[in-house]
Amino acid sequence: MKTFSFFLLLCCFVFSLKPSALGISTSINSDYSLLFDSRLPQRIYVNASADSAIADGTSWLRAFPDLAYVLSKVAQKGDTIWVAEGFYYPTKTNDRSVSFAIPSGVVLLGGFKGDETVSSKRNAQSNLTRLSGDVGLAYVEEDNSYHVLQLENIDKNTVLDGFVIERGYAIDAPNTPFGAGLYLKNNTRNNPVIKNCNFLLNQALEGGAVYVQNSAEINLTLENCSFSSNKSKKNGGALYINSEMPGSRLVISGSGYCWSNEAEECGGAFFIKGTFDTVGISGQDFFRNFSKKNGAGMYLQIKNNLSVNYCRFRENNAKNGAGIYLSHEENVLFSNPQESIDNCFFQSNKSDENGAGIYLQLNHAGILNLGLYNTTFYLNSTGLGGAAVYIKNNRGRINFTNKFSNFFNNEGQSGEAIFSYIEDPINNGFPLFFQAQFINSIFSFNTSGALNIQNSIQGSCETSFFNCNFWNNGGVAIRKNWSNLHNKSHYNKATLTNCIIWEESGKRTEDVFKNSGLISAPLKEYYIEYSMLGTPDCNINPGACGEGNIFDTNPMFKITSGGVDFRLPFCSSGINAGKALDILPARDINFNPRVLQGRVDIGALEQIGYVVDVKLEDSISCPGYNDGKIAISANGTKPYQYFLDNQPFFHQNISAGQHLLRVVDSLGCKREVTINVPDKDSIKINHQIKNASSIQATDGGITIRHITGGTPPYQLKWSNQDTGMSINHLIPGNYALTIVDKNNCSQPFSFKVDILTNLQDLGLSTPQILLKPNPCTIGNQLSIIYNHFEPGQWKMKILAINGHTLHQQTVEFIQNKGLMVIPYVFLDQGFYVVSLLNPRSGDHVTEKIWISK
Repeated sequence: MKTFSFFLLLCCFVFSLKPSALGISTSINSDYSLLFDSRLPQRIYVNASADSAIADGTSWLRAFPDLAYVLSKVAQKGDTIWVAEGFYYPTKTNDRSVSFAIPSGVVLLGGFKGDETVSSKRNAQSNLTRLSGDVGLAYVEEDNSYHVLQLENIDKNTVLDGFVIERGYAIDAPNTPFGAGLYLKNNTRNNPVIKNCNFLLNQALEGGAVYVQNSAEINLTLENCSFSSNKSKKNGGALYINSEMPGSRLVISGSGYCWSNEAEECGGAFFIKGTFDTVGISGQDFFRNFSKKNGAGMYLQIKNNLSVNYCRFRENNAKNGAGIYLSHEENVLFSNPQESIDNCFFQSNKSDENGAGIYLQLNHAGILNLGLYNTTFYLNSTGLGGAAVYIKNNRGRINFTNKFSNFFNNEGQSGEAIFSYIEDPINNGFPLFFQAQFINSIFSFNTSGALNIQNSIQGSCETSFFNCNFWNNGGVAIRKNWSNLHNKSHYNKATLTNCIIWEESGKRTEDVFKNSGLISAPLKEYYIEYSMLGTPDCNINPGACGEGNIFDTNPMFKITSGGVDFRLPFCSSGINAGKALDILPARDINFNPRVLQGRVDIGALEQIGYVVDVKLEDSISCPGYNDGKIAISANGTKPYQYFLDNQPFFHQNISAGQHLLRVVDSLGCKREVTINVPDKDSIKINHQIKNASSIQATDGGITIRHITGGTPPYQLKWSNQDTGMSINHLIPGNYALTIVDKNNCSQPFSFKVDILTNLQDLGLSTPQILLKPNPCTIGNQLSIIYNHFEPGQWKMKILAINGHTLHQQTVEFIQNKGLMVIPYVFLDQGFYVVSLLNPRSGDHVTEKIWISK
C-alpha cells in the first residue's frame, strides 16, 4: 500500500436553484441513532491518523485507523461509524478483489475533522473523507480495486453519507466488471440511502462509478451526490441501474453535479433502464458529459412514470440526445404513463444527429403523455434535426404538452428547434398519433425554423399553439408535410391562436408556414386566428385565416443589451386583441396575470400597461411662483418626450394648479397624466382702519388683528418704517405693509386712512362738506359730500393755500344733502381750499384738500 497522500483540486459548481426551495434538505446533521429501535447503537470512531496501539473506537482519541478492519470485524447492525478526513483503502495489500463492505443496518458517516461531538458539526466538503481504490502503483489505473465499495442485500437502515469514492477500476474484473466505485447488489427488498458523496475517477465496463443489479424490489435514494470524470466502456459512465422489478423506485435529488463523465456507448453520466414505479431526478447539473452513442447526460430506457425537475444540461455531447435520451418501452403495468420535464435548462449541448437537448422515442403501441414546463433551450445544435427537442413516434400515440418554455438560438443543419416525426406505418392496429399543445412559449433565433412536424402514410398530427411568440427563426416559423391523400382520419393540422409571428421582412404567409410534399399546397391544414403576423394576408388559401388577425405588423419588441423584451409595446394593436380561451393558464410566461384590462393580449406575455408615475419633487416655494419640480418615471421604451399643457417640458419651472402631462416613448406610445401642484397658502390678514377726523388731524390708525397663511413667525415692515402689529397718529393718506414669513415668502398689503365721511357724526346743523377722496392723487375726480344745504345755485371756488383763486364756477344742489362730483380741474401737488357760497343766504363753507402725486 502506498504511504503518501495527494491533493486533488475539485472545482465545485454551485447550482443556481436552491434545493431548499424544493423541500430537500442539504444538511448532514441527521441523528442516526433515531433510526434504530432494536438496541442502543454503538458509535465507533475512525481516523486514518490515529494511533493503532490504543485504538478501541470509543472516542476520537482512541479511534481506529483502519476503516476496512472496522467494517469487517467490528461493526454490527445498528452501529454508527464516524470517519475523520483522510485516505482509506479497502486493503493494505495489492489485492484488487477486496472492497469496503458496509454491513446491513450500519450508518457510515464521513466528513469529520476529528474532534466533533455531534454529527451536525461535520463538513463533508471541507473534511474530505476518501475511500480510494488506488491500492497498487500510485496513479496507475489498471491495478486499482475492482470495486471500492460493495453493498449487498442491505436493509432500509443502511446509510452511506459524506465520502469521496474514487479510483476504482472494474473493466477487467472477473464476472463483475461493473460499478468500480460502488457495486450494489440486492436479492431482497431494500432501501439504501446514499448522501453527500462524490464519485470520482472510477472506470468500469458499465456503471463506471455506480452499478445497481437487483433481482428484487429496490428503493434507491441518492441525495446531494456528485459524479466527476467517471468512465465506462459500454453504458453508464457514472451510474448504471437496470431494474425489472415492479414496485422499485429511484430518487436522485439535492444539489449534485455530474461533470465530465464518459460512456463509449450510451449514458455518458446516467444509464437508467427497466421497470420502476417512479423515477424522480431533481437538482442535478450535467456538464460536459460524453457518449459515443446516445444520451450524454442521461439515457433512459424505461416503462414507467418519470419526473425530471430543476436540472441543468450544459455542453454535453452525444450522437443523439446529448442532454436526455428517453426511449419509452411497453409495460402492461403502465397503460398511460406520465413523463414530465419541469424547470430545466439546456444550453450548448451538441448531438451529431438529432435532439441535442432531448431525444424522445416511443417504442410501443400505447399512449405516452409527456409534459415540458418552464424549461429553456439555448444554443443547442445538431447535425440533423431537433436542435432542442426531437420526438419520434414509432408505434403509438404521444400527447405532448409544452407550457412556459423558451427556445432560443438553437441550430440544426436540416431541422428546426423541435422536430416531431411519425415513422413506422406498421402499428398492429393501433393508430399512430401525435398531439401537441404549445402554450405561452417563445421561439426565437432558431436558425432553421421553430418546428418541423412530419407524419407518415398512416400517422396523424394535430398541433396547437396558444399565445406563442415566433420571432426571427431563419424565415420559417413552422414546417410540416401535406399530402393529397390526407383526409378526416389522416392529416397533419396546425392551429395558431393569439400568436405573434415575425420573420424576415417581405416574407409571405405561405413562406413562414410551409407545407412540404409532392404537390404544392400553400397553407393547407393551417388555421390562424387572433394572431399578429408580419406577413400580408393569406388570401392564397382563404380558409387558413380566421377572425381577429393583424397582418403586416412588426411587434416592435424592445431590444436591449440584456436581450429582447418579448412584450408588446404599450400602444400595440395586439394589446387586448386576443381570444379568451379556457385552456390558457392564469399567468403568462413571466408569471404576470394572463388577463389584464379584461382581455388577453396576443403573444406569450401580457403587457402590464404603460405606466407613468409622477411625484412632486419640489413644491413651489411661495404663492404665485413657478419654481415647482416633478419627478417622472415610465416603463415605456426610452428616450421619452415630455409635454406639459401641450408645451415641451423639462421636469421643472412648474406653477401651482392643475396641469396635463403627456409622456411619449421612442415607439410613439403616449400616456397622459393629470398633475395637481398645490399652491402655497398665501398670507392673509384681518385688520381695522381708524380714519382721521379731518384733513389735518393725526388721529388715524391701522391695526393688524390676525395673520394667517404662510409659515410663522412673521416679520412686518410698514411704509413708515414701523414693524409692529399697529401704527397710530396717522394723518389721512395711503400706507403700505409687507409681511415676510419663515420661508421668506412675502405678501404686500395697502391701506388708506381716510377722513370721516359720515357728517352726522360731527353733530352740526349748519351747512357742512367733506371732500372725498382726501388726500386725492393728481388726475383723480373729486366729490363733495354735503349736508344742510339750501337747494339752488352756489358759487364754488378752488383757491390756493395763499388765497389766490385758481378756479371758480356755479354749481347747483338739488337737495339739502348728498354727493356731488366736481368737474375735473387739474391741480398740482399741494394744499388747496374748496369754497362754496350761497348768494341768497350768505352761507359760506370751506374745506381743505391735499393733492398728492
